[in-house]
Amino acid sequence: MAAFPSRLAGDVRSVLAVMPFAAISPVGPFRVEVQGEAVAIPSRIYHAGPDAGVAGFLTGTQQLILHCLYSRRSDYWSCHYRWKYPMFGTCPGGILTEAFRAAASEQVGAPWRRHTPPTAGSPAGDRSSPIR
Repeated sequence: MAAFPSRLAGDVRSVLAVMPFAAISPVGPFRVEVQGEAVAIPSRIYHAGPDAGVAGFLTGTQQLILHCLYSRRSDYWSCHYRWKYPMFGTCPGGILTEAFRAAASEQVGAPWRRHTPPTAGSPAGDRSSPIR
């Protein structure tokens, strides 16, 4: 899958093998550069969720790849669960975004620009930023 650097090809194949077939192709990829390599991140994917417990058979890297892919899933999560996570820092997406930001900062050796409200544990964050 073009959404990941080529060095992760084996892990990506393992993850794709546990994802259910999607009748609709990914939509509108946008290109970014990761350590000098261009990748194409899908705006949306339409796979159903993987079978329960499948992530337990994946390595840590493969689980992160799985989470990255499903962060692009078109499942109307926000419509159904926003009431449960009224603050950005408490929702799974906020926690995942902070993990991505920390990894990017580590890779470049500098703070990564914030495009979301801060989460608890982030340098300027608390859990009081409402989701918008």
